[in-house]
Amino acid sequence: MDKVVKSAERVLRTFEYLAEQRRPVRVSDVSRELQIPQSSTSQLLQSLVSLGYLYREPRGRTYSPTLRVSVLGDWLVQRDSESQNPLRLMHAIRRVTGDAVVLGIQNNTHALYISVLEAMGPLRFYMKPGSLRPLCRTAIGLALLLEKTDAEIRLLVRRINAERRTGEPLEETASVLDAVGRSRKIGYVVTHGKATSGAGVVAVPLPPVEAQPRMALGIGAPLVRIDRYAEAYGELLKDMATERWRPASYYGIAHNDEGGRR
Repeated sequence: MDKVVKSAERVLRTFEYLAEQRRPVRVSDVSRELQIPQSSTSQLLQSLVSLGYLYREPRGRTYSPTLRVSVLGDWLVQRDSESQNPLRLMHAIRRVTGDAVVLGIQNNTHALYISVLEAMGPLRFYMKPGSLRPLCRTAIGLALLLEKTDAEIRLLVRRINAERRTGEPLEETASVLDAVGRSRKIGYVVTHGKATSGAGVVAVPLPPVEAQPRMALGIGAPLVRIDRYAEAYGELLKDMATERWRPASYYGIAHNDEGGRR
């Protein structure tokens, strides 16, 4: 990741942590998450209280986001239809499947998970928002590669290999191009255990959204569900991304909160 201003990173990670927890948090909670001293954390949270983005409950000494936080991105979600709004589309997909839904973008040579909806049922897949993975090692990243030329993919693989950490394996350009080619034929990507052991993801690139980077959308689930419903997941994602709405029963996916393994 490119260098970032430390104070800005702490503010944004605080909001991401609050979104993940969905409950009031204490100074000690945020300090542990950000891995910074409690004194620095207290100053950070108090600054956000003074600016109106957090509320401090005096008795419990806990902090919660105020509605001012939601106003920041409110204009992004005021779109005419679910298909034009990836965040609403994520909720629509989860209503059909009950599985986790992941939205990602490209960040240099990585896929960046910008939003994750947790599964509704007992069989869980979870990827933390803000996580980074090399583009060619995840379904979201490979889905983003579907929109690129082979020459662009070769360049990215060279950069990924050049920037890899000690102990990380080299990516083979031929293997990446082969995976992309097979996925282009069916219109979606399927991975098994690449980012999370015991789980897989089915993903598609989304059509361009005005003033936004290219995005990819995926359904994450334990391998038992990926093995059974990969094709149905792929068709569902393609249909919703292209505004082709069908009844949920068309896809034959047993909802995750109904037992999941059926």
